[in-house]
Amino acid sequence: MVQYVPITPYVIDSLPECQGYVRNGIGYNNIDAEYAAKKGKYVANVPDYCIDEVSNHSLAMLLALNRKLVLTHNLVVQGNYEFKAICPINRLYDITLGIVGMGRIGRQLAVKARVLVKRIVYYDPYVSQHEFAEKVELDKLCKILHNISLHVPLTPETENLINRGLLKKMRPDANIINTARGGTIDEKALIDLLKKRKIAGAGIDVFEKSPYEFKIRKVYIPPKDHPWRKFKVRNYPQYAQN
Repeated sequence: MVQYVPITPYVIDSLPECQGYVRNGIGYNNIDAEYAAKKGKYVANVPDYCIDEVSNHSLAMLLALNRKLVLTHNLVVQGNYEFKAICPINRLYDITLGIVGMGRIGRQLAVKARVLVKRIVYYDPYVSQHEFAEKVELDKLCKILHNISLHVPLTPETENLINRGLLKKMRPDANIINTARGGTIDEKALIDLLKKRKIAGAGIDVFEKSPYEFKIRKVYIPPKDHPWRKFKVRNYPQYAQN
């Protein structure tokens, strides 16, 4: 039973009597499943792990970005109580939400967000329809929506799924939220477009260098010169969401 420890070919070969590996979580990209299969080992995951918690975290990101909570906090700490510094703050019910990946967590987020936002659409090639969300192609989703939330596993199919081309098509007042895996977004392109104010904001819970690349008992911390640690929260008063 593993959670963050990488199960590499070396580990698999070092445990000849171990018949299988269970990942205590939904994704299992820290296990070399292909190599395990070649060796006749089983690999399993826990599909219901933290569905409520992750969908809540995504919802918290959605609220914080659209209500500009971090910006407001920083201004108050600086002694700036000027209301115009955070305008416009738009009604949540006037915004749209796009969900990329309509699995268990994506569906749970849709259930929670539908009472807050005007419209929910989704992209998922494996889900044909949803009760109250409209299915669209990924290209269209990126072009038209105020907020995009990612809920896909990290696989060869989804690596850099949100690439520079799609990021450049996003609205300048759009926010992107990633509580899935860092490698599903072209991180370098996202940072570049945020710096140029081509995208309004990002709620990032995961890095491109994922926790599943950690060495045993060592935690990856972005270095001091990493762009994520240098960002200052800024307002985008020139863009009104409509």
